[in-house]
Amino acid sequence: MTVSQPLRRPVERLLRALSEHLPRALKGEVESLHKGRVATRRLREILPLCACEVPGGVANRALRRVRRLGKILGAVREIDVSIGVAEEIIQAGSFGTAAGWRLQQHLQDQRQEQRERMLDSLSSLNVCKLEGDLADVVRVLGIRQQTDGWVQMLAVRMERRSEGVQRAIGEAGSLYVSDRVHRVRIVTKKLRYTLELARDTGEARTREAVRELKETQEVLGRLHDLEVFGRLIQDLKVSTDDAEDLLVRAALESLRRTLNRDCRNLHSQYVGKRESLLRVCRGAAASAARIWSDRGGALSRPDSARMATRMLRMTPPAPKANSKSSD
Repeated sequence: MTVSQPLRRPVERLLRALSEHLPRALKGEVESLHKGRVATRRLREILPLCACEVPGGVANRALRRVRRLGKILGAVREIDVSIGVAEEIIQAGSFGTAAGWRLQQHLQDQRQEQRERMLDSLSSLNVCKLEGDLADVVRVLGIRQQTDGWVQMLAVRMERRSEGVQRAIGEAGSLYVSDRVHRVRIVTKKLRYTLELARDTGEARTREAVRELKETQEVLGRLHDLEVFGRLIQDLKVSTDDAEDLLVRAALESLRRTLNRDCRNLHSQYVGKRESLLRVCRGAAASAARIWSDRGGALSRPDSARMATRMLRMTPPAPKANSKSSD
């Protein structure tokens, strides 16, 4: 008898989300672009597990296309967030009318430029083939007898994600260094998605851990949004000959000081959350060890080390973090 494959429904749900939101995103809908990009992130976590169950390399091929799609959508999404930040500032009344109009126009111009690049890039990515690959993954998961392979892969990824967060926290230290803190944000998000998979497939109780990770993500996410916004407004050209432009320049300088202060306050909040974040990592590692052992990967087995190595080799390496990354 074929046992229901726990991965099938999550992949099917993500395929529906991608099919629903991507066409709307291409038409310019901000929220659909966001939801479509979130779907690509979640697919990047679940497809390596599917690769253990689906033969023929179709899951890995879908994973490569999903990575490309997420990267293509990223630049526009970051500007959308910055437009939202600008609206908050303008509505708060802390920015003059002329400066606010110039800022909004600058960001809209940036968005249009990135949107054109996005559409050009998507022309070389066959989205229909991606959806076809994902549909094939869903179909095969629905008819094949499940194995312990995907669960062992989940355990290995939980262990690797928790180690990655602990390492990033250590490297970031307590000083505000943007790139290092951004790395903590990336790996924290990846650990959260992996723990959500463990919860949704019934392999571990991670609800409280996910809640803790979300709280940290909110702080680091806001910090990243303000940093991106600050970089974008640096490109706003203002002359020194016109009286109105001088007022705009003064308003921008004041805004930069405010952003710097807010970023440092958010960093202080993150520093206060590091211990709880490390506790989550230790709990995730313990859960990973239990899952590995329960599914035949006990450390006493002579082939367990080789099995873990093979699993890690099946896991695509994470891209290096940079200022434009938003994983």
